[in-house]
Amino acid sequence: MMDFSFEVIVNTILYVGALQGIILTLFLFNVKSNIISNRLLGILTSSWAVILTIFALQSDGLFIHYPHLLKTFTHLEFTWFRLLYLSIKYLISSHKKFRTRDYYHFIPMLFNILLYSGFYFNSALVKLEMARGGSYYYQIVSIISDEILSIQGIVYTIMSLVILNNYGRNIQDYQSNIDQTVIKGMRMGVTLSMVAWIIGIIGAHLQMLQIDIGIDLFLFVYLFFVLIIYIISFIAIRSPEVYKLSESQVVSFVSRSQKTPSETNSLFDVGNHETAERQILQLSMKDDTATNLNNSLLEFMDENKPYLNPELSLQELADELQVSRHQLSAAINQKQKMNFYEFVNTYRVNEVKILMNDPKMRHLKIISLAYDAGFNSKASFNRIFKQLTKHTPSDYISSLKTG
Repeated sequence: MMDFSFEVIVNTILYVGALQGIILTLFLFNVKSNIISNRLLGILTSSWAVILTIFALQSDGLFIHYPHLLKTFTHLEFTWFRLLYLSIKYLISSHKKFRTRDYYHFIPMLFNILLYSGFYFNSALVKLEMARGGSYYYQIVSIISDEILSIQGIVYTIMSLVILNNYGRNIQDYQSNIDQTVIKGMRMGVTLSMVAWIIGIIGAHLQMLQIDIGIDLFLFVYLFFVLIIYIISFIAIRSPEVYKLSESQVVSFVSRSQKTPSETNSLFDVGNHETAERQILQLSMKDDTATNLNNSLLEFMDENKPYLNPELSLQELADELQVSRHQLSAAINQKQKMNFYEFVNTYRVNEVKILMNDPKMRHLKIISLAYDAGFNSKASFNRIFKQLTKHTPSDYISSLKTG
């Protein structure tokens, strides 16, 4: 009775996870931004939903009653980490179309289908016999497939984490702080996928060696996928807007780091990405409205110094001023001719200069002054300070001593 109850509970979780996967897929396919990335992720979540359903139905003897479904859905496993990697790749790139060369990632799946091509033309009884290990050819093919799956899961996980880490470093080097909920959530999803994959690899090899440990490890694999589906759903609800940054933009921005903030702002705006609503506000906001909001902003910045908070966000500052983030963003762009992070970092640089001019602070290291002023990255502080003052922090302090 306990086993039956446990099985019912687990299958219910799998069915609910599959349903959430379908709902998430529909959501991702209807998102109008980052279309390629979201649709790749939607294909992935839909394939997870199918596999979760198939695994749950196995307990009811699905393949015994419908042997022609054998080896029909397992090929989807070859797409999982490829889709996850490509989804992340297109999310943080500027590509508007799916690149032809990225189709090459799915060649192993097509090759695996080709290896099993003879399997699909046999009768139901022969398929059942083959599935039980009655054919040496398919035993060897199964081993090869499992090993390729194991390797590709690890390789694509590493590739995914590398581009996520590079993205995180690049965007943080541009601005001293950023809400990285999306990046952290994606990194968590990739890591959990890898943990599930390792459990699956162990389960596959135990099965191949005919070692029974009394636990179906694949059950934990699919429960992990249910968890990942809900994590992605949570991120989609909490962070519907995902800002994009291409590698070419990062390189071009760094190479132009000597330019003025207004010149850089015209090239690209990270963390304050243009949306249709914001563009309309910029065009339609009356000058007196923008002026009043700008005056309130400057007064608040001077009196409360919110920029000292290294985690200050546009939304948090907008909440303090009791306006929408889009209104505040539009006012800053319209009146200050810079984006939010450039505006905040200007105050931070001025704060550092005040601290540098204070004789009582001369015994402190420069980076300590930067942290006190609200910066949380040495690299971004050095770059932004030089960009705004035309001096490195060390040169600026030297000029104070000689002056």
